[in-house]
Amino acid sequence: AHPGGVTALVVTPDRRSAVTGGQDGSVKLWDLARLTLVREHRQHRFAVQAISFRDSSTVISAGLDGAIACWRLETGAVEPFVHGEPVQAMAVAPDGRVVLSDNLRGAHLYELVSGEARRLAKLGVEAPFAFFPAVEARWGSSRAFARGDLLATTRTGNQLVVWSSTSSVRRDVLRLEQPLEALSFSADGRRVVLVGTEGTL
Repeated sequence: AHPGGVTALVVTPDRRSAVTGGQDGSVKLWDLARLTLVREHRQHRFAVQAISFRDSSTVISAGLDGAIACWRLETGAVEPFVHGEPVQAMAVAPDGRVVLSDNLRGAHLYELVSGEARRLAKLGVEAPFAFFPAVEARWGSSRAFARGDLLATTRTGNQLVVWSSTSSVRRDVLRLEQPLEALSFSADGRRVVLVGTEGTL
């Protein structure tokens, strides 16, 4: 499927298709029922590090070459954006803004406008991170998080912080037993899967 291996994967909301990114820089749309390739684009010169949905029919890909591509799955149209820095991780907010992370300068919030990724703010967090997908999610009896808030790790690796999309500051801190490798939300925002460095969920 991808020479050198698959480096990123997302499944469409209807679970009928998957989008993969590869070490070869290609991004491919797959029909899961038939296990066939539908279409692909090659906007990246190096490995694709992250793929996220912007809406139900559009995905954004980012890679080590610093390129960002917005791909409409139904038509195959690709809109490229210039970022310039190698991207290690990415999350897309419900309003279309994007968080990008690189190894040198950390995570920043961007908006994609007129072919350019415009930096809005430095967040002071690092990957892995994900945006809350639900209108509101409540953990325990006191913590309430809103749609568009960002759950992320700190540079110590053993804390989860919630960055508010409205105030651009940390709202809460959750302590962890071990550093995280990955995290992902359920569609309703009520569950989150945390994968630790020791391989535990």
